[in-house]
Order: sequence, then C-alpha cells, then structure tokens
Amino acid sequence: MEKGGHGPQQNGRIIKLAQYLARLTVQQNVWIEAGKALVNFLDADLVAFGERGPSGEILVRDWSFSAHMPRQTGLELPVDEAVSEVLDSGFLTWRIMSIPEPLSVACLPVAQEHQVTAVMLAGYRISESSLKALLDIHLAVADLVGTTIARLASERELRQYRQHLEKLVKERTAELIETNEKLQQEIIHREQAEKGLLAEKDNLIRILGAMEDVIYIVNPNFDIEYVNPAFVKEFPNYEGRKCYELIHAHEQACPWCQTQVVLMGKTGRSEQYCVKNKKTYDVIETPIRNTDGSLSILTIFRDITERKRAEEIIKEMAYHDALTRLPNRSLFDDRLKLEIARARRHRQKLALMMLDLDRFKQVNDMFGHDVGDQLLRAVSKRLTGVVRENDTVARLGGDEFVLILPEIAKTQDAIKIAEKIIAGFQNPFAVRNHELQVTTSVGIALYPDDGEEGDALMKKADIAMYHAKQSGRNSYQVHAHIPCSEHIQD
Repeated sequence: MEKGGHGPQQNGRIIKLAQYLARLTVQQNVWIEAGKALVNFLDADLVAFGERGPSGEILVRDWSFSAHMPRQTGLELPVDEAVSEVLDSGFLTWRIMSIPEPLSVACLPVAQEHQVTAVMLAGYRISESSLKALLDIHLAVADLVGTTIARLASERELRQYRQHLEKLVKERTAELIETNEKLQQEIIHREQAEKGLLAEKDNLIRILGAMEDVIYIVNPNFDIEYVNPAFVKEFPNYEGRKCYELIHAHEQACPWCQTQVVLMGKTGRSEQYCVKNKKTYDVIETPIRNTDGSLSILTIFRDITERKRAEEIIKEMAYHDALTRLPNRSLFDDRLKLEIARARRHRQKLALMMLDLDRFKQVNDMFGHDVGDQLLRAVSKRLTGVVRENDTVARLGGDEFVLILPEIAKTQDAIKIAEKIIAGFQNPFAVRNHELQVTTSVGIALYPDDGEEGDALMKKADIAMYHAKQSGRNSYQVHAHIPCSEHIQD
C-alpha cells in the first residue's frame, strides 16, 4: 500500500473500492463487505464497525482481518472509548494498540443523512505518523460506506414499499371485483356495498395522508382529485389546475405520460426530473376504481435526488483524475478509441500530443508536494483554456498530460496548437505566493501517418516528446520530422 499520498496506484485502489461498493445489493451485508474491501483494496490488517446499542452500550462487530493477522478468538480491543468519542463528536480519532504487536487504528465517522451512526475502525501495522497520512483517504472511504449504506437502505425501503403497494393494489382489485360480482347478483344490497367502499376509500386516504411521499389522484382528463400533505408542501396552489401544468409547467400532457396504459389496468414506473423544485423522483402510477365504476390514477412520487447525486459522484470518481478533475486514463482510452473510429470513418487526421513539465521534480523538492499538486491544477486549467472545445485534455499521472485533437487538416494545425501551449507556459504560474516559471516539452503523433491504433500513436508521441527534451526542452517535436537515424528502437 502507498503510504501518505494519492499516487496512481492508490487512486486506482480507491476507485476499485468505490466501484465494489456501488455493486453491493440489498442481499449483502454492507458492513462485512466494506470490511473485506478495505482489507483487499487498501491492505488494512483489521477492520471493524462500532455503534451504540439500544441501552447505550458500545458494540463492535463485523470484524475483517488480513492474511497477515489471522482472526483471533476472543479478541477485545480497548476501542469503546474511541468509538463513543467519534459518535458524540462526529470527528475522527486514532489509537495505538498492541495485540501483541503494535497496531495503529483509525476511528472514522460513518454518516447517514448528515448524522454519524457508526464508526469504522481501520487498523494497520504501521506507525502513527504513517496512519495520519492516510486519514484523508479513509475519511473518503468512510463517506463512501455511509453513502452505500444509505443507498441500500433506500433500495430496501423502496422494495418493501413496492411490495406493499402491489399487495394493496391486488387486495383492492380483488375486493372491487368481488363487490361488482355481488352487485350484479344482489341489486338490493347495492347501497350497503357502496357505503362499505366509501369507508374503505376514506381509510386509504388517511393512509396516503400519513405518508412522506408526494401522492395525488387524477382522473383521465388530468384533473387533480386528491393530494396528500406532502404534495401540497411541494406543489401549492393546485386547485383547478391540470397535473402536467402544476408539476412540469407543460401546456399539455407530458410526452412520457403513461395515463392511457395505466387506464388499461397496468402499473406504470418511470424516473422523472421536476424543473420546478429541481428534484428527481421515482414515479409509480397505478389505476384505482371508484365506486361508480370509473377509473382514476394513483401516482406516487418518491424523492431519489440524493441517490442520483451519489451515483454521479461515484461515476465522477471512476472516470476523472482526483487532483485535476481532468479525464483519467480509463476515460482517455475510451475517447481515443472513439475519435480514431470517427477519423477513420470520415477519413480525417487526428493529432495526439503528449507533454510533461520540464524539471517538475525540482518544484516538488524545493517547494513541497502540496505546491506541486497546486501547480498541476494550474497547468490543467491553462491547457484546457488553450485547446478547442471538442479537444480532450487528460492526465495520465504525475506531471504527464495527453491531448486528443480531432479534425486536424494538416500537420501545421497541430504545430500551431503546440506553439500556443508552449507560449502559454511562458507566463509564470502563481501558486501559494510563489511565481513558478515552468516550461513543457511536447511530442506530436498524427493519425493515420504515425499509426492507426491508439497504442501506436501513444508510443510515437512519447518518442517525439523524448526528442523534444533531448533538444533542450521548452519545445515540441513532430514524430514524422525525426530523422530515421534518431528513431528510438523498440
């Protein structure tokens, strides 16, 4: 495991851990799986989770151990005080223990809906200073665990609610069918049966009124017949308005409307974004039969905005560099394949540029890695400001960047962009009260001249960048312009 930093290998492990948590289902024990993930992806020697029991006691459970620390029967660590401290304060802490060898244990808060509900214990056979250097990583992991727990809880609740709703619809439909059969056979009991159905509907309305989901009933003409308190809170002034007008600000039925399908007896399911309150909903629509035999539509809006945001965060982490927010190697590879396919289809040229910062190591050695990281962020902004909107700027790692320039008519077009990049580096970078004068060396390869596959272009651009550095740095080199006698052999 990389100690005290966010190196490419470490970032890759965190991304794999995030992807692993994102694949967990409600059938799995999220605590045990999260512990295994920390052991497998972040090389933890010991992982457990603590929480406060019904009587206020501290419970530590769901232990996971690395192969270097076999599970020990009756293992008890003096962590109750640390768990209680994190639960009360919401801040992390750590302990150094001996069982029998020294073990550094980080105690990190796991939050659900902005409230700390559990504590993640992550133990490593490393020094306290090394553990502190990893705390930012593990705080992010604890946040991911909390997000995963909240997501699975939401999915579990939604599944239970869906089952309840389906049962309710089935029971309601069965009762209505039975009532209709009785009405046909026993006309004299019609009034009594109608009274029973009305009482049943009133009971259903009371149940819907107590629910936190946004619920309303409309007729086939989209007139609102009933709303619960949650609906009124989100969409006030509903009287006399059509549902599509009130909720989505449309002048006619929404293109995705399933009213006709639902009126045929089917339950509709969709995901809808509401521009009025900027929330995303999981929408369930089901038909209900009125006492006069007509049909209405019961619609339930469940707010899934936070779940969608969590999914976007996980997706962002998987495809973007954590430091610069530029596309990472995975997203870059996908875009390069796409642009090569497009260039091949339209018989166009494509330029691939590889560059790194000249003497970047000296910046790290002289000013520290924090200043170096800030410089990389500033470089990424300057690069994206130089290229065109449809170009791609990605960070492969360290101080190495790569650019995809589609729709290049001739080599000179790529050279102009390279010259703009080098000229842009002539202005110093203002980083942490330092004026840093940094230059770059650029290597250029073109499709299809230098290769028709991504690997070949990457190799040629790398060779060209090497020649630019050998030529004195602060310059560019086109691979096709390198004399054959100077080509680097495989």
